[in-house]
Amino acid sequence: MFKINEVKIFPSEELSKPNIKRKNLLHFVICADEYVIYPLGVLIFSILKNNNTDCFFHIFFRGEISQNEESRYQFLCNEYNCVIKVYNLDDYYFKNLQGNKDITVTSFYRLIAPYILHKEEIKKCLYLDTDILCIKDVSNLFKVDLKDKIAYVIKDATSIPKYWDEYCKSIGMKSQKYFNAGVLLIDIDNYLVNDIGIKAIKLASKNDYKYLDQDVLNILLEGKVIFDDENHNNCTMSVQSQQICLDKITLVHFTGTKKPWKKVYLFVGGRVQRKRKL
Repeated sequence: MFKINEVKIFPSEELSKPNIKRKNLLHFVICADEYVIYPLGVLIFSILKNNNTDCFFHIFFRGEISQNEESRYQFLCNEYNCVIKVYNLDDYYFKNLQGNKDITVTSFYRLIAPYILHKEEIKKCLYLDTDILCIKDVSNLFKVDLKDKIAYVIKDATSIPKYWDEYCKSIGMKSQKYFNAGVLLIDIDNYLVNDIGIKAIKLASKNDYKYLDQDVLNILLEGKVIFDDENHNNCTMSVQSQQICLDKITLVHFTGTKKPWKKVYLFVGGRVQRKRKL
């Protein structure tokens, strides 16, 4: 249904064995391009450092990954007994979709990832944005009972009172349960039965939403998700310290334009000086 230009896989020797029980793997979905290649690597490494369960990373990538990055992926696979599979998608399906200065078209890749994983008989996957850092074991997330729901989601925090209440109304939602789409535990079968990806692409093509595919997913999944009112599994930069227990945080999400890996500048004596690269 969706065309994949190229697939590259970086398996460890252990996970390459024919008798591997792949149902025990934690399947992660990440969408990226060359501009987030470093945070992508940090995210993968942080997951591997904090989880003892075998991991399978499905990376939907726009462009080509350099040989240096390929060697790093191979090292991680051998060192941590994981699998990294890189899918190079055809952008034909996203030709009518536009990103903005902060979000590229790769954000829409998550909409069709479940269709591709379904062909590999994968039942559940955890989608993560590239600007996330894992600081604790996330294997319990995969144990969330989705029942008949399509996904497990976490509310989007805001420092502005009633912001999401008003915003939800503006995009036609009946409830005020707006989630951040940077962390999504997806029941792949239910996702496909409801044809969420195709509907999302069509809806995003016809409307100019402020938060792009995140708005579309909130509209289409309203009432069809397990909604988490706490932010421990998706601690964004808008979460207030009094609203969260620091010891329970599993995933830190660097939302907004100020990323810790971007260059930082100081204004000294009217001149711009580079401070350091994070």
